[in-house]
Amino acid sequence: MKKSITAKLGGMLLSTFLPLNLLAIILCSIIIHQTSEQVQEAYQRELDTAMNGLVSDLENIEERFSGFLLRYMTELTLEEGGNPFTTLEMLEDFYEVWESGGRQGQAWLYDKEGKRLYLKYTAGSYEVAQIEKLKAALEERISGQEETGEEAADNWEFVFIPEGRFLSRQYECTNYYAGFLLDMEKYLDTLGTSDLWRRNQVYARSGGNIYSFQSGRIKNYTASGWEEIFSKWYLARNVRWKAADMDLELGIRVVDKEFRIGIPPLYWGLFGVACASVLLTVGMWAGLKRRVVHALETVNRGMRELEQEHLDYRIAGWDKRETEEFVFLYNSFNRMAQEIGLSREKDAKMYQVQLDNLRLQVNPHMLLNSFNMIYSLAQSRNFQCIQEYSLLLVEYFRYALKETDRFVTVEKEMEFVENYVNIQKIRFPGAFTSVHRIQPDCAEALVPPLLIENFVENAMKYALVSGSTIEVLINIRQEEKHLLISVCDTGRGIKPEILDCLKRGEVYRDKMGKEHIGVWNCRRRMEVFYGDAASMKITSSLGQGTQVWLDVPYMTEAGENRELVPKGS
Repeated sequence: MKKSITAKLGGMLLSTFLPLNLLAIILCSIIIHQTSEQVQEAYQRELDTAMNGLVSDLENIEERFSGFLLRYMTELTLEEGGNPFTTLEMLEDFYEVWESGGRQGQAWLYDKEGKRLYLKYTAGSYEVAQIEKLKAALEERISGQEETGEEAADNWEFVFIPEGRFLSRQYECTNYYAGFLLDMEKYLDTLGTSDLWRRNQVYARSGGNIYSFQSGRIKNYTASGWEEIFSKWYLARNVRWKAADMDLELGIRVVDKEFRIGIPPLYWGLFGVACASVLLTVGMWAGLKRRVVHALETVNRGMRELEQEHLDYRIAGWDKRETEEFVFLYNSFNRMAQEIGLSREKDAKMYQVQLDNLRLQVNPHMLLNSFNMIYSLAQSRNFQCIQEYSLLLVEYFRYALKETDRFVTVEKEMEFVENYVNIQKIRFPGAFTSVHRIQPDCAEALVPPLLIENFVENAMKYALVSGSTIEVLINIRQEEKHLLISVCDTGRGIKPEILDCLKRGEVYRDKMGKEHIGVWNCRRRMEVFYGDAASMKITSSLGQGTQVWLDVPYMTEAGENRELVPKGS
């Protein structure tokens, strides 16, 4: 199977440049991926170290709180409520438990009986207005718990209130609530020297609550579930941590650029060169296709148009940036198309001249013979035959003198042939018999005018044998896309020297110098109408008759979507 130039050139590019570049891209991608995994492992270790340290501090606070409970068991369990001075003393010790962890935040005690909140916080970390709002928020939260009977969580949890985002632990005694608030925003700020925390998106979960931390602020996150957060980011890697004994989780979505930091510049350079080469290959193919392939396709399209006999087609409107070689090729094609058109026009005119010459030769001879025949019939007073003969002559000359360079149907041509045969039967009674057989689907087939009639006329003129009857057989049939026509007679045959001249396609001249152009004219018209798609074969033997076979393209007016005229006319 032949391939187009586009397929061949594209195949060359795909089989040479692209494989090497794609191999380089794949190798660089593997190295980048491995380096990214190493960076991810480093970030995971950093996250585990930071959070495990926090958990260790929280566990230390839990242990110290047990000692606090032992020291103030009586005060914490008195049903009549606490003394304010004792509560303040307890608060100092309670804050020492918190402060031992080295974390910023608050420790608080709430007197259930007195409905009063006592708060101790890291000095210099908060403004007075913030503390007042924080106390009001805590009092509201505790009041809500008392009204609903909600029990304090027995574990650390995230608390989201307008004045801060905290990791909270609340304890409940007989007449006191006690708790710690670890300020997560300040805690994460202490880790701000790390790229992991400063430049990436951090998420935290406690219970059913999810929070996000970015740009120094923690926000309540409700867009999706915890697992969905880390499953929908296709261009980022994730590092996650989960507390072993607490319902706490922390996850960081690390943007892809973080992983590119540790990749050697050499690999980035190689990766960039490979990608650039792929783009260069694509660009080269686009330029090649535009400047060469497109130009060749334009010429190829023009040649196909000429092949389909669209002789008016010209290549026009090409880009001014076309190369000099292709501009020359376009102009040469246009000149060639013009010359072919002129040549076909000349052939068509020559065909018409030849057809006219044929008519001029046939018609006067036929007319003179007809006058002699009418005269003879008139002498014998055979008026009925004169009438019949005259009508046949009218139909004969109406068809023969009709000015046309178009095809005619086999049916019309055979009507003319029968008319001619009937004329000759009147002239030469008993000299011949004529039989024709036509396939039904060939009646509407198209042939040049006077093509079949010429060979029947030759049989009538040159094949007759005095004193005997000859047969003229006409057969027309279709084989695939071919129309096969045969005209055979059982007459005297053709002399070898004449037959050789006819086979060579030359005009035969007799001893008197007279030219016989009938067969030559038919061959020439077949070339004008069909080109190389038609053929003629003649065989003959003296005393055995003559056989003519014509092979022309099978065409019908319904099946041919074009003007049925000689090529180039």
